[in-house]
Amino acid sequence: MIKKLIAMIISIFVVFAVFVGCAENNMVSSDVSSAGASSEISSDEGNKVSSKIETSSVSSKESDFSSDKTSSNKTVIIKLPSKPSKNETSSVSSSGEVKRYTNPGNVGMMSYSLNMSTTTALGKDAASREKYFRAIVEEGYFNQYLVNCNNELLTHAEIVAEAGGSIWIIAGTSVKNLPSYINNVKTQFEKLKEAELLDVVNGFFWDEPTLGNRTSLEDFHTITKTLYQTFGLRNFPVFGTAEFTGNEGNTSVNPGTKKQTILTTKSLEYVTDMGFDSYSIDVRDGASNGGSSQFAKWQASCSKDIVDGKSFYTEHRKLLQKIANKPVNYWHWPSAWYDYLWGGLNGLKYADEAFWTAHLNFMANDVLEQENPGGLCIYTFRRVDTDTNVAFERRMDLKNDSNDFMVYPDVDKYYIYSERLRFWKEVFDSKKPNIIR
Repeated sequence: MIKKLIAMIISIFVVFAVFVGCAENNMVSSDVSSAGASSEISSDEGNKVSSKIETSSVSSKESDFSSDKTSSNKTVIIKLPSKPSKNETSSVSSSGEVKRYTNPGNVGMMSYSLNMSTTTALGKDAASREKYFRAIVEEGYFNQYLVNCNNELLTHAEIVAEAGGSIWIIAGTSVKNLPSYINNVKTQFEKLKEAELLDVVNGFFWDEPTLGNRTSLEDFHTITKTLYQTFGLRNFPVFGTAEFTGNEGNTSVNPGTKKQTILTTKSLEYVTDMGFDSYSIDVRDGASNGGSSQFAKWQASCSKDIVDGKSFYTEHRKLLQKIANKPVNYWHWPSAWYDYLWGGLNGLKYADEAFWTAHLNFMANDVLEQENPGGLCIYTFRRVDTDTNVAFERRMDLKNDSNDFMVYPDVDKYYIYSERLRFWKEVFDSKKPNIIR
């Protein structure tokens, strides 16, 4: 009798424990469902960015993300684009102890003057420069980098490849020195080849190569042809507007004693990627941009259809593409420095965060609408090391392991712009464009 009573008591406890466990599981399941619904809403917001992205869907107001926003007593979780882990971004395969990195072949997001020759804010020694450069790469602002062909090329390539990125080699501009330049490239490329890193090299880059006739059209053609036939890699020049219109879009320039030569289709025969740089024009509706007299100059030198800031960039793009007379991977160059403006919105005289963000959003959309999108290269990481001429380095929200700003903590940070860079970089990573090689 006592044994039966004990058995009944044990049975009652077992049933009660099962009931409580089921109730707790239902509560957890309900919470997970709610979280899932919130995630889906956030995902839909992120998916506004497709193959063609309307500028209005990425306005600066929508860029002001935060980890949570509270309305009344309800908390809505806003899901930011997550920073991919190295395993997600790197195209790596292993063979024994050797890692093989493959070029991701994505739309590019990079910054001018960002490599270990400029990352000196933590110290000028090699270890400090490498540490700082690595931190920027791992932060996820960019996926491509402009680097010098020197003994630090291998280190650059290793750091960038680990993060799933790729690199461009800053090219030589002298025909006379071309043989020695090629020999140097071959030496450095052998090191990359041994480390299974050669594939992360996209090609060669030039900055305004013929502006002021510092390189003739004939010499530029010779250099690009020789490099293309020797290495089979892409050639990417960025031009000042004077190089293809005769009129510089930023300021009036004196190209020198010789008349500025204008690009020809022949001179671009071996060019695969291109863009132009001009930073003083505001793309926001209502900006004066110098008024009718300034627009008259651009209309005369480029296109009668230049009527505002947006059309300044699209019409110059069309002219450059027309001169190329072939498919090219197209790049825009958004402003990211404290530049003087022709006439910004509401009388703005110098570029600020809203100006930078408008440039970035507009140009990202325009690049993605091209049949062969190359990407964006912001100008610039560092222009000059002064307190007044501020560029992205002093505005980025990069933090160290102690959650303090890694560099220039006393300079106001551009949080919206920093997040927009990461956002567009992720969008560009998701694209697999038809790259002209």
